[in-house]
Amino acid sequence: MNTWIFQGNPKVFDINTYIKNHKYIWWSLRQEHFLDKIELDDEVFLWRSDGNNRGTGGILAKAKVISLPEERVDDENAKNYWYTDEWKKVRTGPY
Repeated sequence: MNTWIFQGNPKVFDINTYIKNHKYIWWSLRQEHFLDKIELDDEVFLWRSDGNNRGTGGILAKAKVISLPEERVDDENAKNYWYTDEWKKVRTGPY
């Protein structure tokens, strides 16, 4: 079993509310060299960066991988949490 840290920047994505409102979440994976290393039931910690607000970063949640990485358009349920157009991009990520 592996352990991962997935980071969200509150300047571009409302990570707090997204995690609070969804039992199952999808997270994009920018480090493609990890695609074949993520396994089902791996442990995940969701980290919120400071987002230029010093001292506000930290771990928000602990989760586990329930789906292997796959390429897809961002979750329709998540688009309202973005402060940018990033949600429109095709991404690869586990669930």
